[in-house]
Amino acid sequence: MRLWFVCLIFMAACAPPERADPRVTTQGDLLERGLVLYHEECARCHGEQGLGDGRQANFLYPKPRDFALANFRVTSTESGPTEEDLARVIRRGLPGSAMPPFGHLPGDDQAALSLAVRHLAIEGKVRGLADEASSSMTPAEARDIAGRLLDAGPPIELPPRPADSELSVIRGEELYQKMCTSCHAWQGGISLKRDMKDDTGAFIYPRNFETGLFMRGTSDSDIALTIIRGLPGTPMPSYVMPPEDLWALVDYVRSLAEHGEDVTSPDMPGVDRVITLTGVADPGVWTEDTVAVGYRGPAAVEPARIVLREGEEVLLELKSADATHSFYSPELGIGPVEIYPGHSRTIRFKAPAPGEYEYFCMVLCGHCHFSMKGTLRVVADGVEPPAEDMPAHCAPVEELFEAPAATSVIEKGKALYRKMACGECHGEQGRGGIENFNALPAGEVPALDHLVESLMVWSPERNEVQALLDSLEEGLSVFELVDDPPFVNFESFLRRYESISQTLREGRVTPPKDPSGPSPPLQMPAWEARLSAGEMDALVAYLVSLYDWAEPNPVQQVVAFNHQLHIEDVGYECVDCHQQVTEASAAGIPTNDACFDCHDPEETIDEMTSPALASLTRYLQQDTEIPWKRVNRLPEHTTFSHARHVGAGNLDCAACHGDMSQLATPPERPAYKLTMAWCLDCHQQEEATDDCRACHLSH
Repeated sequence: MRLWFVCLIFMAACAPPERADPRVTTQGDLLERGLVLYHEECARCHGEQGLGDGRQANFLYPKPRDFALANFRVTSTESGPTEEDLARVIRRGLPGSAMPPFGHLPGDDQAALSLAVRHLAIEGKVRGLADEASSSMTPAEARDIAGRLLDAGPPIELPPRPADSELSVIRGEELYQKMCTSCHAWQGGISLKRDMKDDTGAFIYPRNFETGLFMRGTSDSDIALTIIRGLPGTPMPSYVMPPEDLWALVDYVRSLAEHGEDVTSPDMPGVDRVITLTGVADPGVWTEDTVAVGYRGPAAVEPARIVLREGEEVLLELKSADATHSFYSPELGIGPVEIYPGHSRTIRFKAPAPGEYEYFCMVLCGHCHFSMKGTLRVVADGVEPPAEDMPAHCAPVEELFEAPAATSVIEKGKALYRKMACGECHGEQGRGGIENFNALPAGEVPALDHLVESLMVWSPERNEVQALLDSLEEGLSVFELVDDPPFVNFESFLRRYESISQTLREGRVTPPKDPSGPSPPLQMPAWEARLSAGEMDALVAYLVSLYDWAEPNPVQQVVAFNHQLHIEDVGYECVDCHQQVTEASAAGIPTNDACFDCHDPEETIDEMTSPALASLTRYLQQDTEIPWKRVNRLPEHTTFSHARHVGAGNLDCAACHGDMSQLATPPERPAYKLTMAWCLDCHQQEEATDDCRACHLSH
């Protein structure tokens, strides 16, 4: 039993009996009203019991609060939140998160919701204590301990601000560099630190102060209280410091927000058109309709249909009705701009040349997030825009495909692929990704239907893939198969599987092709706190099952050449046998001369001759070239120069042929399907030519 838990039981046993809470009878109806409101307004994100597991939770960032953890972010005491703390969050929301403001609710309803939240937090903590405690703890003792953990202590008193000093911001900048830049970006910009998690296990990113979005609030006292108190449940710690340092740091942080990037262009003298776009998470649209902040979705709104005249001066006002959204239009050079409920952002721009310009939402804001995209059309003067169909709304969350409990692991993965809208980025059945502006390697989100090739680069075998699927079908984790591997080269497979699993858990930053260009609009989200390990295995099983097994007949060599022996044990390199690879267009089939250096048939000892070596010796003794068969073949209309790729381009042979050092027998099939798309991906990543004539012969 944990020490802290023993101490709490001791406190509960020794403390004098508490006076009866007079609110039990006077506020019982208010609590009942609060629980009804909670079910209507909050349960879809926070869950019916306040555990942060509502139907929208998988799509929200940061994750909805699990009240049972008792780590309320915004508190004004050293312990639990006051009712006013809870009511303030309900009223104002949490800027920069998916928690919208509910200031439209009457004051009594806000107070009722505060009671409901505290009630759910206590009930959740009681269940948690009961799970951890010995059977000797009574429900009353667990409830008493939970209540004490959530009791609000005395308010934190902020020290008085010293007399204003011109050096305050300068001193604050020194403190910020010393104390804050290990997490927050220097000068308050976007931090790419990705190893931080909150109390739900979800990855969390340090706040960009230049946006002016502070979770507690923007006043000096709000910023100071965050520094002193920290943000419970996050990596943001509490600090103790002299008053002059505290207020100097406050002044500097506030200055970052005041002097952050201004998304409004001041050099445009007039405005011809004002457009207001409101992000609405359910049904997932940017709309020109008026939607009140904190609406009860789904809202009856229509997607925006914007048509501009070339050269118009436009003022675009961005709002959010419910959750944090991020507006991004790389073609227009706008954003990403983060918008949270109750705070609008404005952008001024000049309508560009005629054409269609897409815009997106960049944060997972709900189950309809992937439909939050639209097209702004620009036409020339005197041209009437053609009629166009309105984009469709996304399906209600209740209509999302759910696999039956008894279905196969592949069907479960297929259901998750659809439910989590993976195909919106990676394409239907993983066959191709959508465009990803200014992104490496190929400007597209990668296809996933060839995941087998990433896992088994030594040329995948049906029986090996089926062995993997059978293990997952039995409910086993791949990592449980180490002691009894289902196929050879399992250790190499396991390393690649772990890499893919890590990407699913932690996400991945998409590197920009041009650092000075617009930020890439799509990053791989972190799914660790959204999907269980078993669900991730099911997703991988589904993606593995998509592999196209249409392949050439296996190639059988007359000599069972052991690449693993020659590369790992002897220390040979590819060029030792394929001697033309750096100078000629073809790699060249090794001649008998390459074997004579080590395998002189006159010195071969019979007792040490393996079947493969015996076969080799016969060819050498007869002075007959070994009839090696080609494994990799390109179409006749395609040319490939090894000298350009390996010699001049310094390309590793394994990039096209797989890791041959793991093969004890000759490869029977190519390691990769050498499609044009596969080659172009590499060319774009390496910024090589994409001129058709470089690879295709002229006719």
